[in-house]
Amino acid sequence: MANSQYKVVIPTNPEKLLKLAEKVRNKHNLDGATSPLAAMSDYNWTDTSHDLDAALLLQTQIEEIRKESEKLTKDRDVLIANVKPSVTGSRDVLLGANKKNPKKLGDWGYEVNASTPKKGGTAADNAAGQ
Repeated sequence: MANSQYKVVIPTNPEKLLKLAEKVRNKHNLDGATSPLAAMSDYNWTDTSHDLDAALLLQTQIEEIRKESEKLTKDRDVLIANVKPSVTGSRDVLLGANKKNPKKLGDWGYEVNASTPKKGGTAADNAAGQ
């Protein structure tokens, strides 16, 4: 029979690490005095349980905030879909009014990057993405 080597994985993801820690603690508590982990002195589950409970509570709050953040992001994106045409339309009007000096759009808050005009186009056409 071949010698097998094993690697016991410790998750680097905080949520997965907390779930594993909770399972280990629960098994340790279930086994009570017969648990092999009762022999640990430096890092024992009696001392660690308070930190684990606090971390699990924070993880629950993180998940709630993450879900709320996803909802808020979706709500914002719906509104942005209505706002963006006004921004691009305004850019087009301002470019038309400032064909010779598209840098004036900077006064309105637009970022104007100078580039070499394409053959047959003007700097204003390039700024508008034409």
